[in-house]
This record gives sequence, structure tokens and C-alpha cells, in this order.
Amino acid sequence: MFMNGTKPSISDWSFDDTPKYFPQVIGQQIQRIFSDFSSSLTSTLLWEEDQRENALSDVSSEMKISYLEKLYVFTDNRLVEKFLTDNPFLIKVLFEAFFQIQEIFPQDVQLKLDLQNGDDVAESEKLYLLISTNIDIDDAYDLLDTLDGLWWIQNASKVKEKMNIDLEI
Repeated sequence: MFMNGTKPSISDWSFDDTPKYFPQVIGQQIQRIFSDFSSSLTSTLLWEEDQRENALSDVSSEMKISYLEKLYVFTDNRLVEKFLTDNPFLIKVLFEAFFQIQEIFPQDVQLKLDLQNGDDVAESEKLYLLISTNIDIDDAYDLLDTLDGLWWIQNASKVKEKMNIDLEI
């Protein structure tokens, strides 16, 4: 559902413009754009990781970053875009993180990407995926622990210490 209460449809997408409601219809759009499925649209959340990866395999990094801008709030567009361009291995992880978070957290979450400098000179920049939600803080931390146990711990090595996931309090 959109914030105004209407239900998204595939007609909200046009090949000629940027999708208006990408987060709400991402599964439908990725399937329509990148696959030949003729059967009814399947929720991307039910796709296996390799299916999602294949759906984006022929898309340029710039286009993937523009799609990420529809899924996440970039706290500083220019810096986050440059960081993702310099660290393209993070892009795939961010798409997968979006799907994993959608499966675990309630629908009322906002996801932000915030680039932060390390505490000392030896530490480099790190991208934080911040999850903002209105649920009770203890419940939110329980859900973050669930995300860690089910997905993040197994995938954290893919980000080469360049990214972390946390709650925005």
C-alpha cells in the first residue's frame, strides 16, 4: 500500500521514466523488466537469492544505485553514491538486505544509508544501513538480532568491513 492508502499496480511503472513507487512494487517491476515470466507476477520476497541476483545481473552499477535510492534514504546522496561506486560489492548486499529486512521487520520501517567516518585515522569510512521503526525499542532490537542470526552474520564478510546494519534510535 502507498502512504495515501492506494494499492500499487504495475501501471505505475514506465520504461521511460524512473519508477515513482519503486519500494512498493519492486518485485513486480524487477520481474517485468528483467525476466520473461509470462505467468502471474510473483512476490520478489519469495524469490530465491539467485533469482534476484540474476534479475539484476545485466544492469549497470549506476542504474542499480538509482534503484537503491528508491529503496533507501541516502543521508548524503553524493557521498553515498560515490562510496557505492567505489565499493560495488556492497550493491548486491544492499538489495538482499532490503528483502531480508522486509521479511523480518513490520511494514512501517524506513531504511537509510549513512556514510560515517571511523573514530580514528586508521579506520576508513563505513556505510551504515539504519533501520528506523516505530515499534518498541526492545522489540526492534529483537528483530535486529533475528536479522543478524538469519542473514547478516552469514553475509557480513561480503562487505569487507565497509558496511554495518543498526537501528536508528
